[in-house]
Amino acid sequence: MRLFSLEGKLTALLVAAAAAVAALSVGIGVWLRLPWLGAAFALLIAVPLLAFAARAITGPLTSLLRALSGSVASLRDGDFSVSLAERRRDEFGDLIRAHNTLGRVLRDERQNLFQRELLLDTMVQNSPIA
Repeated sequence: MRLFSLEGKLTALLVAAAAAVAALSVGIGVWLRLPWLGAAFALLIAVPLLAFAARAITGPLTSLLRALSGSVASLRDGDFSVSLAERRRDEFGDLIRAHNTLGRVLRDERQNLFQRELLLDTMVQNSPIA
């Protein structure tokens, strides 16, 4: 597991959340002298914070998936000039690099095909056989 992988980020978030909820539960339980009430308050505080953290993690992934979707649509329409910025160092970064490589290969293939057609057209136009 890479340190910056999606799995590593989610694991770190869940471990930190579990530790925080446990510490908060014990702290509030000792302070109120009612452990069950401490656990209830800890969950009441932790659930919105976890929802915010999940949104913070999935927000950039959602925008990246939208960008990939738009880029694939451009490739489908024959526009091979689209590429994405490689800023991530996780599995999605690998996917972005593969996508950009695919775009480069398709651009090169189109350019080679265009040059071959131009050469063939030039040869046909200058051929003495008519």
